[in-house]
Amino acid sequence: MDRTNWIHQLRDPNGGATGETYGNIFNSGGQGFSHIAREVTQNSVDAAIDDNVPVRLDFRFRNPGEGEMRSLREAMGLEDFRDRLDGLGLPPTAALNTPLHTGPLLYIDDYNTTGLGGDPTEIDAPLRKMAMDVGASGKVDGKSQSGGSYGYGKAAFIGSSTSQIIFYFSRPRDGNPSLLMGCAYHKAHHRGGRHYSGRAFLGREIPIEGSSPRYDPFTGEEAEDLAAILGFERDTYEAGTSILVIDTNVDP
Repeated sequence: MDRTNWIHQLRDPNGGATGETYGNIFNSGGQGFSHIAREVTQNSVDAAIDDNVPVRLDFRFRNPGEGEMRSLREAMGLEDFRDRLDGLGLPPTAALNTPLHTGPLLYIDDYNTTGLGGDPTEIDAPLRKMAMDVGASGKVDGKSQSGGSYGYGKAAFIGSSTSQIIFYFSRPRDGNPSLLMGCAYHKAHHRGGRHYSGRAFLGREIPIEGSSPRYDPFTGEEAEDLAAILGFERDTYEAGTSILVIDTNVDP
């Protein structure tokens, strides 16, 4: 596939949430596997296709070998961050600081769920709620009375990535195409005289006249091809949502 580079978002001159804001939400609450499991379980149960059909969740840890890690890092586009590492606010142990290194990987897959459907270009699209919003009202699936913490739950994943990079992959059950997007949640920084929010996206940049550009996920075959390269292993053609936490600090 013709992968684009990471798109680094310019900072709004009026302020607004920076990338590190997304990961700082739960800092006082601790991290770890139980934190991730709680958040992803609630979100997946909220998206169940039938209250009488149990939701299945798979958690898979992976430590790629050196050769495999090289190809993964290339597919993830991680070298795009090399010239701005000193401004991202990452600890020295972050894999992003080491060439050709991804760190250990954590994959999370849910089944018997709706997936992230709808039109992914709409501002309230489920993928955008999952990956790009913070603190907005309304759950990803529209169940306002559910117990999950939509808009905040992503902090569990971000805090579990030392490099603070997450990939979201989904096959919706509503007939819309598969979706995949990478999101980075870093510290606001300067580069080349420009101010950046610390948020970056691996996807498509869509210019909008009279407005800021929109960042869209890869869709259809592009999404499926990249998902396969990144090591997602969803059951064939089965709907649902998957998350890849790179450089995870969670101990299996």
